[in-house]
Amino acid sequence: NNRKTDTGLLVVRRVLPNAIAATATVANTNYLQSNGCKTVDTPFIFALGPGATNFTLTGTNCVTVSSVRQYQSRLYFVANCGVCNPSDGIPTLKVLELSGNQIIERVIADGIEDLQFEYGLDTTNDGVVDSYVASVAAASWSNVVAVRIRLIARTTTESPDYTDPKTYDRGTLFAAASAPAGAEKYKRRAYVAVVAMPNVTGPRETP
Repeated sequence: NNRKTDTGLLVVRRVLPNAIAATATVANTNYLQSNGCKTVDTPFIFALGPGATNFTLTGTNCVTVSSVRQYQSRLYFVANCGVCNPSDGIPTLKVLELSGNQIIERVIADGIEDLQFEYGLDTTNDGVVDSYVASVAAASWSNVVAVRIRLIARTTTESPDYTDPKTYDRGTLFAAASAPAGAEKYKRRAYVAVVAMPNVTGPRETP
């Protein structure tokens, strides 16, 4: 509820690469087990450890119990405050992480004022970005070949003799903006990075 308005969110859900036996699961940790048996309709089990009784799916031989992998879910966002009760007023990059059946909030970096994402679409099937958009229709997700990330960071303390004169590009969703009213005394830097999606671009690129 302390998320900064009009800033982006990044959700990362994955399983860790190292598989373990169902009997090795530990308490208050989330795991995912996949089904390999064609005669069983359940595709996977998502459950808390410990105990093999929670994980009963088998491999392709329909006998041997499948291994499990630890599941992680993290949501990164910009908050209006680092310490919020009472609020310190410092915009902060934070992460919400699923831990057992609880959500844990952690601070990543103070002074992160804005975070935006744009999606690079390949509409000519050659693996090259043809345009960047702020949102993608469901039918077009398979054509996203890159993500452009825009981030604005500011100091956590004011510089009395400084007034920020710059205008900052916030991407295709929002118009370029000057420093927020009342926050002109903070120094800022803008960063842009592009992350390619090689699993999509690779098969499309011409050797």
